Amino acid sequence: MLSDVELDRFATTLEVQAHRQLFDYWRSKVSSGRLPARKDIDPIDIPSLLPWLTLIEVDWSQGPPRFRIRLVGTGVVNRFGRDATGLWFEDAYQADVYQTQIDYYTQVATDGVPSLTQPIPPIKEREFIKCLRLVVPLSADGKRVDQIISILSFDDERLCK
Repeated sequence: MLSDVELDRFATTLEVQAHRQLFDYWRSKVSSGRLPARKDIDPIDIPSLLPWLTLIEVDWSQGPPRFRIRLVGTGVVNRFGRDATGLWFEDAYQADVYQTQIDYYTQVATDGVPSLTQPIPPIKEREFIKCLRLVVPLSADGKRVDQIISILSFDDERLCK
């Protein structure tokens, strides 16, 4: 978990309004240096963000984390042309993208810190799509990451208005 100073510094890197909104909401749920849990996040509080969110489950039961897509917002589904809800990463991503996704999400799950990146689209036929992804970690016990929320903004969308 980052310190308040590091979280403040990270917040200054967020130029997209939707990213700032999710980050500020997530940060308001951080308590005494403990990560918020999924139960702390109420979709009613962030309705305009829901189409652009993805919820990822982190499964630590077999050693290195495994990731399953629990929910994909309708905006993300429409943009990529498919709904990966319920799929494990190995079933959701093509081989050339899979390892990059695993490495990225493993880093977030291990470090327990928010991250901002420009991801590779999950489908080769949609590689022309340019987006920016913010992820924030969640933890039922406040320490070990068990879920991750991701929000995507797309170059052709004006989420930053």
